[in-house]
Amino acid sequence: MSNSSIAALLCALYPHFPAHSTDNRYHLQALRHLYVLAAEPRLLVPVDVDTNMPCYALLEVTYKGTQWYEQTKEELMAPTLLPELHLLKQIKVKGPRYWELLIDLSKGTQHLKSILSKDGVLYVKLRAGQLSYKEDPMGWQSLLAQTVANRNSEARAFKPETISAFTSDPALLSFAEYFCKPTVNMGQKQEILDLFSSVLYECVTQETPEMLPAYIAMDQAMRRLGRREMSETSELWQIKLVLEFFSSRSHQERLQNHPKRGLFMNSEFLPVVKCTIDNTLDQWLQVFVPLPCVH
Repeated sequence: MSNSSIAALLCALYPHFPAHSTDNRYHLQALRHLYVLAAEPRLLVPVDVDTNMPCYALLEVTYKGTQWYEQTKEELMAPTLLPELHLLKQIKVKGPRYWELLIDLSKGTQHLKSILSKDGVLYVKLRAGQLSYKEDPMGWQSLLAQTVANRNSEARAFKPETISAFTSDPALLSFAEYFCKPTVNMGQKQEILDLFSSVLYECVTQETPEMLPAYIAMDQAMRRLGRREMSETSELWQIKLVLEFFSSRSHQERLQNHPKRGLFMNSEFLPVVKCTIDNTLDQWLQVFVPLPCVH
């Protein structure tokens, strides 16, 4: 608390508090309202950046360690009143529903004070496949919650017709309508439908819809290679560049430092692509064995 705040409270409460509302003998009524000058803005209100409406968001508040207690963390559901700022080390938007946002107070409190001085509005971004706490308080209706216990069950439990509840992108809606809905007598097309559904699920949940054409292009290139219909090698070079980028040291170091950022393609999809292409080329080498040179 600042010196001016202490002085304002002292004027509001000292020397004698009035006995009734008309008692102005020792204490003027106007002085009673000086306590307002001692108040400081600490109300933090999350606002959805897409709808521009206030929302609930889970915060993780980290307290600084002192001689009386060690560094500790506390979870608060915003909108909330924050503790005194000088006691805090950092504030982080936590939870699977919204993208993480970190406010580091160890480097200064000016950024947080500027937010609090502007009605405490903190803009947050809802993740794809998630609903707000108001629409889904327990988290049972979200896309990620509709799964079973086995591995990769998310993609198999994902129903393309439910995508309209989580995105309004016309390209994704059209893709789900025409390429991911099963029909009668699917036959061998069931494998392609499962692949497209998995790719659509990946792009929706990871907020990477721009990667949908890349997934499809790589899959089509592998299929053409398997049917020996590839007339040029430009597509293989493109795939090689993607594989080299994901296996590069700089990309691996970035993933180690920020494990939840930078991975815009499924880490399980790329090894399958590499293995499929290697097996296909090995079969080509076995079929097209060069004839020995005759001298």
